[in-house]
Amino acid sequence: MNRIVTTLFAIALCSILAAQTLEITDFQRVDNDMTARVNAPRMDNYGKPMALLKIATALTGVSVTGTGFCEVEAHTGEVWVYVNDGTFNIKIAVEGYERLVYNLPETAKSSTVYRMKLRGDNPLEQISVMFTTDPSGAEIIIDDRSIGKTQNGRLGATIGSGKHALKIVLDGFETVEDDLDIRVGNQGFDYRLDPAMDAAVTIESDPAGATVYVKNVKFGETPVSGFFPEGTYDIRIEKISYRTIEEKITITDPTTRRYTLTDVRSILTINTHPNATVYLNDDEGHKGGVSNLKLEPQMLNVRIEMPKAETITRQILLEEQQQVTKDLYPEVQTGTITVNVIPADANVEITGDSGEHYSSTGKGVFRDVPVGKYELRITASDYKTHMESFKLALDETVKKQVALTLEKDRAGEETPTTIHSEMLKTLPVSSNRDSSFNPKHLDVEFFFSMEFGGESEFSDGYHAESENTYTIASELHFPVIKKKTVAFLLGGGFGIQAPRHLIKKGEELTASFVPLYISTRFGYDLSRIFRHEVIVHLGYNLIIIDDDIAQDKAGLYFGFGTGINTEIGVMAEILYLEHHANLLYTHIKQTEWSFRLGYRLGI
Repeated sequence: MNRIVTTLFAIALCSILAAQTLEITDFQRVDNDMTARVNAPRMDNYGKPMALLKIATALTGVSVTGTGFCEVEAHTGEVWVYVNDGTFNIKIAVEGYERLVYNLPETAKSSTVYRMKLRGDNPLEQISVMFTTDPSGAEIIIDDRSIGKTQNGRLGATIGSGKHALKIVLDGFETVEDDLDIRVGNQGFDYRLDPAMDAAVTIESDPAGATVYVKNVKFGETPVSGFFPEGTYDIRIEKISYRTIEEKITITDPTTRRYTLTDVRSILTINTHPNATVYLNDDEGHKGGVSNLKLEPQMLNVRIEMPKAETITRQILLEEQQQVTKDLYPEVQTGTITVNVIPADANVEITGDSGEHYSSTGKGVFRDVPVGKYELRITASDYKTHMESFKLALDETVKKQVALTLEKDRAGEETPTTIHSEMLKTLPVSSNRDSSFNPKHLDVEFFFSMEFGGESEFSDGYHAESENTYTIASELHFPVIKKKTVAFLLGGGFGIQAPRHLIKKGEELTASFVPLYISTRFGYDLSRIFRHEVIVHLGYNLIIIDDDIAQDKAGLYFGFGTGINTEIGVMAEILYLEHHANLLYTHIKQTEWSFRLGYRLGI
């Protein structure tokens, strides 16, 4: 009989204990609920939107934990639980009930809302328990909820009967985890904590180079490894241009954590004219605009400058992870140029002070031309080149009408050209002059040269002074290469020079320099600028000293021709004279300058 009574009592007790549980019902996904997406979204540690579990319940003191980061908010009749994307189960604890581990029917998805109901049947019997720890001050955590810290090594509490998860945490000591079976007769729990050994900790981040703080103490820059006492601590990971991560980390031996950082910079693109320069907060400038430039979130001052255009200034708000594109084109101040020419097939070129270039064959109308200074050049075969400068102002129309001047043909006659009488009334007077450098077949020059004496050095070491003298001579050159502005000529010359005297140790030598030589001439027509030319002349002279023949080894002449066929220049000569007298050679080195004035003909 006693055995039967005992068996019935055990069955009844098991039935009561089985009923003291929590239960989730009516789980459903609510796609039209915008709470997690629009109204009250939450982000996880990596900046990703979280899922929301709305748990309807009449119970109080509900505690919920999930896999990973979790936020719990109490609302009237509901508990809102924000969980990470991918969460598949939660743990629910209510005082007086056994803890419930609930596997979600579907994995939680980011920005999605789920509804469910929580109920509890027959609350557990509340039993007074006592925890003792050595040392004192340890935190007692039951079913992931802290119930306090031991004082003087003791902490009393009232807990529902049944099985519970216990965790005891104290800095500097190893964490204690235990499964409790609380019931009448099993109400006292005594724990001695062991000193914690420093745990090996490795913190990594993507990208690397982030600064890690544990308990507000700098731990290092990722990737970083070291040792830290076991326990749960606040951790913070910071990196410029990336969102800071703050959370709790439980350190055990070993612990390795890797964090993915979120770049919060904005991406800026400014499209503008290729010749414009974009300045961002008065930096060094970006020619032609900026493309996909990453910048910190800020109010950005933008200035765009371009020659001959009004400056643009703007303020652009850059928010986190925002992509901004702006089209900012400075408005160029322009005018119009019209050119009418004779002959009709003349080549027209217009060059601006900022590199602008326009061209046409014959007359042309050039619109939307930037304001500024311009050079007009008009050329045609058998006509003299026309050049002039002018300025173009805003909204101005500059009109140019030019009739080119004919050059003389090979027979010395001008090529006839028919010009309408009405056109003659509007044509400006040309300022062109004959170019001095225009050899067609021969280049003939007659010149007078004044030579200034210098110091001579003989091979025996003695020096002598030479007198000043003058030369009258003529030159004849044949063009070898002849272009529009460049010519190379080969020829020679003959002249008579007044005798000069060299005084050496009281002995007077008579030197007659007979300018009989071959030479080359190189000319460059500067008529585009000055209507003049530069001449370089290099030649060899034959010289007679006391009836003996010597040789001038070097003579270099720089001349400047004008538009009226005159020439003025300076000869810089370094003479090395080989003079033989009485079958012996005497070497004379002499440096002199000469001034030359000539008249040249191109025939």
